[in-house]
Amino acid sequence: VSENVFSVKTQTDANGAYSIRLPAGTYFIRAFSSASGQFLNPEEKQFNVLAGGTASVDLLFRNFDRKISGRVILNNQSVQAFVWAWSDKGGYREIETDAFGNYSLSVKSGEIWRLAAAKEIGQKPYRSSEISLVIADQDIIQDLNLSALDFSLPKSAAKQADSNTFIDVSLSNGAAVSMPSNAAASAGNVNVSITPEISVPSQGATKVMGAAYNIEARDATGKNISQLNKQIVIELPYYDDDLKRFNVSENSLTIAFWDEKASVWRELNNAVIDKKRKVITALVDHLTRFAIVAAADIIPPAGPADVNVVAGAAGELIISWIIPLSDFHHVK
Repeated sequence: VSENVFSVKTQTDANGAYSIRLPAGTYFIRAFSSASGQFLNPEEKQFNVLAGGTASVDLLFRNFDRKISGRVILNNQSVQAFVWAWSDKGGYREIETDAFGNYSLSVKSGEIWRLAAAKEIGQKPYRSSEISLVIADQDIIQDLNLSALDFSLPKSAAKQADSNTFIDVSLSNGAAVSMPSNAAASAGNVNVSITPEISVPSQGATKVMGAAYNIEARDATGKNISQLNKQIVIELPYYDDDLKRFNVSENSLTIAFWDEKASVWRELNNAVIDKKRKVITALVDHLTRFAIVAAADIIPPAGPADVNVVAGAAGELIISWIIPLSDFHHVK
């Protein structure tokens, strides 16, 4: 089934006002602030725009009123790790634990929050299961247990060269960046690096497939270059095992980048899948963290099996069933 998708973003003015030009259609709108800010993102809203018409949608940032806290544990020992949580209503929080694995996240009650943690030790990645928590009228204590993932991260790679030359950097798993001359700077040497990371969140409708890749370029003084003069090519690999693990198809994959200001994954619209080589290629004009992503929970769950109804006490019915082997918690 094909689907026409239109995506656009804007920045508000100092008074919080915004304006976006859109073709007629039905849209979902969100607003974002820093994941460590004082307020929680507004709830996502749906609205319609008629041809030649306008729509007015106000988005209200919300206060925190509850906390989720606990420890991150690996092999029965508390460890330092990256922790994140997201809610169906647009909330997102992240934090690095202290040296003893303790964390505390401010959240909003009346929402279901999904909580997880990740850590790297050498080239070995560890991640917890994603836990769903219903936040009501009390704070919640929830420990997170890390388990080893069934793959290893490749070693990072870097190359220093004159900015007037073509620069290519690649990892042992096929992740690569190809940078034409003067893309990063007009003169002098530049250092281009790729670093794989597992401490990145899946979030809402975006499911990260494996590792993310932090691509950096620095000039001769060590200054980070985030905006490029020209587009460059990045290639990221994927694996059949990932497709099976996440229950997604190759056609649902794309490359997204992590928006540091909004704390959200943003998909690139020019990604091309090479099914023979098992890589996805895209053109980008800025540098940050990139990852292969797929829409989360795109396949509806099976219904419950072996449903039985028997009489209980007076006026009661006892219903039992076998839950499906997989389920979904975010679908649009």
